[in-house]
Amino acid sequence: MNDITEKRREKRINISCELRFRSLDSDEFYEVDCIDLSSSGVSFYSEYLLQIGEEVEVQVIHPPIWFSTTFMIKIVRIDPQENGAFKVGAIIEYEEAK
Repeated sequence: MNDITEKRREKRINISCELRFRSLDSDEFYEVDCIDLSSSGVSFYSEYLLQIGEEVEVQVIHPPIWFSTTFMIKIVRIDPQENGAFKVGAIIEYEEAK
């Protein structure tokens, strides 16, 4: 049973995939394992410390999926794990139509 309190507007998809991300002020990418994904948010495990409110570019790198695989996220939750990694929660930020 999934013991996560649902806070997203959209249903989560538990997906085994690899992501890579970079801070907007850096050209360096880091690869991480995705926990789940929805049309409004994403969560993943990271060995790299991010900051609440930080905006990050994310790409799904494996497996390839049918929708756009590059998107912007804003970090909203960081939970330190016993192994030294961080469980990160973020909302997907969409560009407003012009």
